[in-house]
Amino acid sequence: MRIAFCTLGCKVNQYETQALEQLFAARGHTLVPFEGEADVYVINSCTVTAVSDKKSRQVVRQARKRARSAVVALCGCYPQTHPGDVAGLPVDIVAGTGDRVKFVELVEQAWSERREKITALDDAMKRRVFE
Repeated sequence: MRIAFCTLGCKVNQYETQALEQLFAARGHTLVPFEGEADVYVINSCTVTAVSDKKSRQVVRQARKRARSAVVALCGCYPQTHPGDVAGLPVDIVAGTGDRVKFVELVEQAWSERREKITALDDAMKRRVFE
């Protein structure tokens, strides 16, 4: 798969995206620029302000408009903290801030199976295992 990333927000998000990129590359996927054609668009979101929430929504819509048949995945702080707000967005995967390896598997599953929206959110305050 050709995978494009857009990272919004803090240095932690930058690190998380780099870790995801390494996981996808290790599984044989190709990283491409977000502005180009991709099979999968991953938006690693931020929710520090209302402006960052809006930016996350805008980037999701841009990705969907760019490639209607691509998988669009929204992960990070925005869906983790505002699951109700992201429910209506045109994404195939909604994931929070935990379990990068599982996220990679969900993206691969969404690409191969093309089924209904996948939501993988947990209660971050109840996690006992951290990456």
